[in-house]
This record gives sequence, structure tokens and C-alpha cells, in this order.
Amino acid sequence: MKKFTTFIAFCLFVVFTSCNDDNSVEDNQNSYKKFNKPGDVTIVQAAQSFGIFNQLLGAVAYVDSELNAGLGEALSTNQGQTTVFAPDDDAFVALLEFLDGVRDETIDDITDIPAPIVLAVLEYHLTPGRRGSNSVLARGRNNRTIQTMLDGASFQVDKTGNIFAVGNSSKIFLANQSASNGMVHAIEDVLLPLTPGDILALWDELEGN
Repeated sequence: MKKFTTFIAFCLFVVFTSCNDDNSVEDNQNSYKKFNKPGDVTIVQAAQSFGIFNQLLGAVAYVDSELNAGLGEALSTNQGQTTVFAPDDDAFVALLEFLDGVRDETIDDITDIPAPIVLAVLEYHLTPGRRGSNSVLARGRNNRTIQTMLDGASFQVDKTGNIFAVGNSSKIFLANQSASNGMVHAIEDVLLPLTPGDILALWDELEGN
């Protein structure tokens, strides 16, 4: 199902953008000049065209509404360049199911999670600049460190697109989707900047428990 969804998403993206025709994470290493060319639409417009990033866009709207975070504006204008490691809808569903299983309350929407936690998680998926796979994947045995927009937080990426975050791991399954204001790499899981236990403890703290 993931492969089919990825194929449909890629077909949709080609219609709306001028991205590279070959989206293999490793194969794109040989054509980085092409995929680094800015696309015709912003990151938000590209995410909307895919149809598999609705949960991510909803999370951005949530923190903007609750905290005036400004993420939506940053990702929908051409004032700067940002690279997004974008979890698809399945990734958010899995996260909500996990939280529902460990919290003594129903968690079925991103808005059920305290906005400061959601903002921290989103910032952990962003890094400044236009970074194609040539500057994301490791080149040798040592993983590459990606410094994120969450203050002081980073994660590691190996040469095949596996991601090692503080609280879990993930993988890039669709790389080098070029937008006018940055780059999108679709990933299989929501990256956690803290261990699950620390996130739950912070949640309790924010709720005064």
C-alpha cells in the first residue's frame, strides 16, 4: 500500500512541479544539479498537491493558530529556503495510535496534543536551506548530522536514507521534491525529538499533572 501511495503521490507532484523524474534516494545523487533547481510552487502548495500530507498541514495550522508560530507563512512564501522532512498521513496516524495507547485519554487528532509539543516536533522536521539528497545522505560509513530548527536538536541520516532521531527512527521514501522555497523529503514516521517517555512527562507537566 505504501508503494502504491508513493507512486500516486509522485505522479501528482510531476503535474504540479518541475521536479526530477527519478526519485530514488540514492540514484538522485548523480543528478543533484537538476533536482536542486527551484520548483514552480511553494512547499505548502506542493504538499497540498500530493494529497498525503494533510495531517502535516493540519499540524502546521494548529500551532500557527494556538501559538502564532508562523510556520505556514514560512512554508508558503518565497522569503527563504527550508528543507522539510515530511511525514505522510500514515505516519501521523501511527503516532496518534501510539499516544492513544499510552495515555489515559482518547488521542485521535493532532489537536489533542499540547500545541508546544506539536511545534517542537514540527521544528524537528525542518532544517534551513535547500538541501537535496546530496547534502542529506551520508557519504561514507559515518552518518550525516542534520541540525534542525528545533534549538540544539539534530538527527542522523545514513547513506541509504535511514533516519535516526532522538526518540525513534524513520526512512526517506520519496526524496528531492523541489519547491520554489525549499526541498521536501517524504519520510515514513513522525520524528521524535525526545524519547516517548520524556514526551509523555512533558505533556503531564504542561497540563499541570
